Amino acid sequence: MALTWEIQEISLDPIPDSFFNIEFPAGTRVYDEILGVNYTTY
Repeated sequence: MALTWEIQEISLDPIPDSFFNIEFPAGTRVYDEILGVNYTTY
């Protein structure tokens, strides 16, 4: 299976920090592969 992507428009505007802040709903199980820990959000 092959996919081809064609970029028709690109923005050089900076990405806001809020884009990288993820809020998980309460009760979500999270596994952090970098730290090697898992937890459930509250």
